[in-house]
Amino acid sequence: MIPGLCIVVPLTHPKKYMERLGCMLRSARRQTVDVDVVISLAWPIVDRPEMGELLQLAVDYDAVIVPMGHPYDDFPPAFARNLGGRWCRREFLTFCDADSVLHPKFAEESLWELECSSVYTTIKTMMTPYPVGAPEYETDSSEAFLRYAQAGRPAPGTGCGTVVPFKVYEELGGLDERFIGYGPTDWDFTRRLPLERVDLTEDYGICLMHQHHDRTMQDKDPNLVESRRRNREIMEGSSDPIRNRNGWGGVK
Repeated sequence: MIPGLCIVVPLTHPKKYMERLGCMLRSARRQTVDVDVVISLAWPIVDRPEMGELLQLAVDYDAVIVPMGHPYDDFPPAFARNLGGRWCRREFLTFCDADSVLHPKFAEESLWELECSSVYTTIKTMMTPYPVGAPEYETDSSEAFLRYAQAGRPAPGTGCGTVVPFKVYEELGGLDERFIGYGPTDWDFTRRLPLERVDLTEDYGICLMHQHHDRTMQDKDPNLVESRRRNREIMEGSSDPIRNRNGWGGVK
């Protein structure tokens, strides 16, 4: 494996997320260390009007596009991440949402901590009020980034921006692919990690930002979302740290 970090960005609705994805990719290229970027599509590559724009974004920001082989009726969050994770050639791996914005030193501070192979890192995402396309998301200043982020509230859990050694990710069989739709997919994975957790927000004061937009499904009460109820039952009903025993990310 090559030293450094691979950032996998799962993408569900390319037309709706295109502007947000462009902002996220720019923040990835503002990192102070070299990173690989993989866009993991939750659908096959077909003749769609938005494909040209997506391919141009990949060229502009030196990103790899990895499509699914067939369509799904609902978003398979674990499989989408694992599909991108299969492409990883770096020693460390993270998954970042298409509507996230990375702190300029996110990768640098993560890799600094991960020189100790017995840890993984998490980072808080601030749910900021700025609309998609706002200039606050485009700063390359660490100080300005944190100032803008303070206008938001922290998202719960350990999801977006968790960085793990790829070797450990592979040994655990990736994220549990039984998860379909919204729910605790990332939380389930981090609780299975046999490593000590380092919180970059607590230790370094850095965070990520979320590009504000309507979140009709995500912000519903979990008891009112069938996929969340089902996925929570999967997580609470399994203590096995190793999942996807027959293969993960489309490989058996």
